[in-house]
Amino acid sequence: MINLKKKVLNKDSYIIAKNITIVIISFAILFSLTFFVIFIDYKDKLIKQTKIKYDLQTKSHSLVIKPYVLDHNIKLLNEQIDEIILTNNFKSISLKFDELIFTKEALINNTPNFSDISSSISDVVIDIKYGKIEKLSDNYYYFKPSIAFNKEDYISIRYQAYKDNEVKNLFASFEFNSLQKNESNIENRIKFPFWLGLIFDEKFENIQKQLYYKDKKIATIDYIIDMYNIKYEIYSFTKSLFFYAFFMFFPVLIFFRFYNYYIFKKYVTKPIHKLNILLDDILENKFHKIRTKEFDGTQELKEMIEKVAELSSKLASNVNELNISKETIQRKKSTDTLTGLENQKIFEQDIKSMFVSSISGYVIILRLPSLKEFSQLNGSNTTDTFIENFVNIVKNVIYRFSKIDITMYRFYGSEFAIIAKRFDSIKANQLCEAIIHTTIKELSQKYKLPENFLTIGGTPFDLYGTLNSILRSANEAYDISKEKTNSYHLITEEQIEHNYATLEKVVSTIIHDANFDVDYASNSYSFDDKKLVMQEVSPLVYDNNQQKLPIGSFVSIAEKINEIITFDKLVIQKVIEYLKYSKASHEIAINLAVDTISNKDFNKWLEDILNANANLKKKIVFSITSYTASLHKHKFKKFVKHINQLEAKVLLKRYNTNDYPLEELEDIKLDYLRIDKEYTNNLANDKIKRHKVKNILIFAQLNNMEILTENVKSDNDYAFLERLGVYATSR
Repeated sequence: MINLKKKVLNKDSYIIAKNITIVIISFAILFSLTFFVIFIDYKDKLIKQTKIKYDLQTKSHSLVIKPYVLDHNIKLLNEQIDEIILTNNFKSISLKFDELIFTKEALINNTPNFSDISSSISDVVIDIKYGKIEKLSDNYYYFKPSIAFNKEDYISIRYQAYKDNEVKNLFASFEFNSLQKNESNIENRIKFPFWLGLIFDEKFENIQKQLYYKDKKIATIDYIIDMYNIKYEIYSFTKSLFFYAFFMFFPVLIFFRFYNYYIFKKYVTKPIHKLNILLDDILENKFHKIRTKEFDGTQELKEMIEKVAELSSKLASNVNELNISKETIQRKKSTDTLTGLENQKIFEQDIKSMFVSSISGYVIILRLPSLKEFSQLNGSNTTDTFIENFVNIVKNVIYRFSKIDITMYRFYGSEFAIIAKRFDSIKANQLCEAIIHTTIKELSQKYKLPENFLTIGGTPFDLYGTLNSILRSANEAYDISKEKTNSYHLITEEQIEHNYATLEKVVSTIIHDANFDVDYASNSYSFDDKKLVMQEVSPLVYDNNQQKLPIGSFVSIAEKINEIITFDKLVIQKVIEYLKYSKASHEIAINLAVDTISNKDFNKWLEDILNANANLKKKIVFSITSYTASLHKHKFKKFVKHINQLEAKVLLKRYNTNDYPLEELEDIKLDYLRIDKEYTNNLANDKIKRHKVKNILIFAQLNNMEILTENVKSDNDYAFLERLGVYATSR
């Protein structure tokens, strides 16, 4: 309950945060658009007004400066330009003299030790080598320079001043050097943030004004505009706009937080969370009685909850019916309908389990060889009843020996089998003896039994054998026992163990000497372009008589003598050498044993060899059977994760959903699933198989896996798999 509350709280916090984030983003977009419109309008108007202001100011300043230029009053000129600079509108102002037109006042102002402005002047002249002086009017004179004149030189103009009949010869000095004033006291200015440059990077052109006296240009003034003031206005406006937006938005955010936390949470999120949890339980086949009164919320939400409650009830009923039907179908599929015994398919799965878990025991075949004769003696209507009675008697005998370790199976008709786990030859002989003695004794009281009523043959479970070799050994024992009536024969453990010792020595020698080759079989071709995409490694091992050893038996022996890791390493090395020196572009699948994949030293070695051959990683696929993986899930998952990190690939072969359900594969990052051939044999004509294969394909597509099949013989099956979108198959 605590975890549930915590989960709901986390979801509430997430939804509230999500909604607030949406509001913030929406506001940010709205503000950005509004800001853009307002800012652009403000900026355009400010630029326009500022340009007009600067133009008017420079015109006004130029008119003030012009008389000082004509009077050539350098002191007053400097003072006036300093005053203009102090307005902080200009970074610098420079004045350049073009032609010297001067007044009477200019002559007197630039004459040392003379300042009587009431004096009259005449004979204004200059050294001829510098030029000449022309009188323009009573008060204005024009200096017309010669070619030899250098503006950087001072010029001396001689003139006569007279007053009250007193005449003075005077000299006035003029200079043509340009004047320039730069802005000072900028240390106290604020430093603008970087973002201002992103939204305002306008630059004004410098303003130049020219001063004229009649048709003669007497000076040029260059005003270098300082952008600080306009930038400060833009900065202040933008900052105010942001503050305004914040104070407008903050109350909205507070209200929205209140609305989400108290109103929306109570009437929307909480009911939906509770409903979600119930739906999750329904999906996991956990059904509850839903009480709509427990839910707060809108009327529409309550109506939906009522419908979900009704749907839950119906689903619960349907699931129960389906489970009953499923159990019935599965029981019928795996059991004999007459006797209730498990069938040959289950027998084969149990044998596989014994191979993987290395359990000892006996495999026993029982046959009623004269069932036809029995029917003639007792009538055909009694046969089924007779078989039921026979099975019940045998089961009672079995229970006397063990209620756990012995299982009886019916193959077909009159053939039965028994797996007696952890039985030695003594107990197996006792069991067979008891079965023959008890069945003859009890059944002869009810029926007329044929002379040869029951024959039994058995063999110790051969850990190094195969399913076929074990059945062959049991049948060989049966052939010996049928030479007598109502008898049994068991192959001894010593016979099997003698073979074990010989095989172990052969296998050990082969591995130590690396005396084997590898073939590449199970060629899988893609459906799209019929290109070879994968082969499977098939080690070729031979005994001392050059007889080929079944690879399954070889691996079993290698596992028992603790040589399987060495063998798997050798196979991997041979595959890498093959890929190095061949031009193969397809992938190679390598089968690995569970002892190998769970060994730390092997995994470290594998990491080193794959990293040393990084260019071949993508061509190597490590293969494990579905059945083995299901028995060692933790080891399998850990190995797959390691292979994912190494950037190699993993294939789960002979896959069927009974071994490893699809939902358990969701968290395992597999690259390939090779479907068990039992699923694809006669696929085109079997609806159940088609449904299973489609489900596997959908799962694979959702989890980025490729599906392969094997040994597809029928053209109809091949065409159907191609239509489904299977990646590749062998034929």
